[in-house]
Amino acid sequence: MELSNPELGPSPDRAGYVRLSARVSYDDHAVPPESYWFELPEAYADSVTMTGEPWLACLLPLAARLGEPLRLPLPVDPALLDGATEVLHIWRSWFPGMSVVPIEVAERAPSPEGPARRVGAFFSGGVDAFFTVLRHEALGAARPSARIDDLITVWGFDIPLGEPAAFEALRGNLQRAATQLGKTFLDVATNFRTTRARLLDWRAVAHGPALAAVALLLEPRWRKVLVASSNPYTDLTPLGSHPMTDGLFSTSRMRIVHDGAGFSRMEKTRFLADWPVALETLHVCWRVASARNCGACAKCYRTMTALAVLGVLDRCTTFPPGAFDVRRVQDIWGPTPGTIAALREIRPYAIAAGRHDIAQGLARCVRRSERLMALTPTLRRIANARFVWRVLPPIERFLYRGLIR
Repeated sequence: MELSNPELGPSPDRAGYVRLSARVSYDDHAVPPESYWFELPEAYADSVTMTGEPWLACLLPLAARLGEPLRLPLPVDPALLDGATEVLHIWRSWFPGMSVVPIEVAERAPSPEGPARRVGAFFSGGVDAFFTVLRHEALGAARPSARIDDLITVWGFDIPLGEPAAFEALRGNLQRAATQLGKTFLDVATNFRTTRARLLDWRAVAHGPALAAVALLLEPRWRKVLVASSNPYTDLTPLGSHPMTDGLFSTSRMRIVHDGAGFSRMEKTRFLADWPVALETLHVCWRVASARNCGACAKCYRTMTALAVLGVLDRCTTFPPGAFDVRRVQDIWGPTPGTIAALREIRPYAIAAGRHDIAQGLARCVRRSERLMALTPTLRRIANARFVWRVLPPIERFLYRGLIR
């Protein structure tokens, strides 16, 4: 695959924004070329890099998935080039379908550090992102250099480009939180997930490199960009954003840091319980692809359970009123090791708080989840049979609510 025609100009769709775009052609000529782009407020246009660095991060996982060499007619920092090569080897060891492909670029000289620059952090409004921002705010009391200057959110990742109203609502909430914290808020949009990159597993492979691409887009602005950890160090399951890979997308003058993996999800939630700005803005739900929390999905229920145990659920205004029902705690789905560990971790807090009703529900939920996880490989093998995939979800629900009780 090959990049061509990189261009920075006004956004054709949004006043006050600029768009960095380029054409990507594939070695499989049966697939037509596509335009990939990033948009951001025009006030930041002078900080947009015209090197190949954001494109390398953006396109690397797709090149590895397709098994096609990646050709960029733009210079790339040697530290990033070395890191990207190592990432390819890591992906190949994790995922059988990923290849170590040639990267054909013009290597540029390492950039000098220059004057002190800003620190950025990706900010979705979730538990992990809020923890990174607020922990560094607390650290900054003794060490001002630890503080974060810019909060970055991306339209086109969790909320699709086809949901502008939902993104504007979320953007407004996050901007208000940034203002309360004295941070600069920056929103970026990209069509990455509408391109052929949709072939990639977003959570397992693509979202870490996509975040890195946004950070590299404004490399001249930042000396460091923080990516909030998804899992703790006790769970190093391969993921798109991972402590082994995120830092490898750094350049000689900008570090990308995987932050917060030394803390569990419950430890992070307990930390946020003391910050009204987090409780008034918390956004954890992906189910409805909007600015609101549905209050019904497993992720919402897991978060509401933790907040209830900590005694602050009534102060968290981003869940529907009355959504939490302790009787439903036992029905939280969690058939993955990481989710089971997160559910198990809440239980001692529930017992310590005297919430034995929640503790009992969590114990039952963990038992069910472990049984379902044991069945999952068999179900997936069955799912590979022709037409069976159509009936697999109801079968899983039947097993979960019936046979494994």
